[in-house]
This record gives sequence, C-alpha cells and structure tokens, in this order.
Amino acid sequence: MRREDQEDIDYSWQEFAACKDLPTESFYPGRGSTAPPVVRERCDNCPVKDACLQHALKYEGYGYWGGTTEKERIRIRKTLGISLIKPETVFWYSVAETKRKTEENRVKIRGRGRKAVKVDND
Repeated sequence: MRREDQEDIDYSWQEFAACKDLPTESFYPGRGSTAPPVVRERCDNCPVKDACLQHALKYEGYGYWGGTTEKERIRIRKTLGISLIKPETVFWYSVAETKRKTEENRVKIRGRGRKAVKVDND
C-alpha cells in the first residue's frame, strides 16, 4: 500500500547508463575504499551522469553515484538544502501503516478459548 504523498521514483535513465553492465558490488567498495577505476571512468563519460546524481542526492545514502561518493553527496545536499529521502523507509512506513489500520479494524475479543466477548474499540 502506498501513501498518497509518496512519489514514484523514475529509474528510466538507468537504461542509458554507461555502467549498467558492471556488477552492483563495484559501486559499494566498503568503508575507507574508493570505487574501482573502471566505475569512475564509466561515470566520467556517462550520458546520464546528471540524472544519476540528481537521483542519488535524493535517494542514495551509500555507494558511488553520479560521479560522487557518499561524503561528497552529503556536502552537496547540505549546500543545496536537499534532504535524503530513503525509499526503504517510505516502504516500511507504508507497511507499518497498513498493519496499524488492520489492527484498528480487527474485532478484538476477550477470553481464553471459552466464550469470546467482543471488546469495543472506543
């Protein structure tokens, strides 16, 4: 279930990315490491580098995106006043919201296997 104010994330630009054939783990080098030269070279010459960076500024807290590291994007966000939106947080919020609504609408009963008594939700 989606929240009404939840936006769709456009990934269509990835079809034209110069790096689309590289393994995903290449973009997540680990703490203290840099992206491999092949990733940086592809990124430098990528036709969708700007779209990738715009996506990363909004949604990506980790990895090498749009020619930038995590720390570089933090500085850019701070300069531009952009907040990181985490899609997985939005997803889990919607899951939790669905569960909460289900619980609110559930008929609650009292008893231990004997005679069930409906409990008013009010």
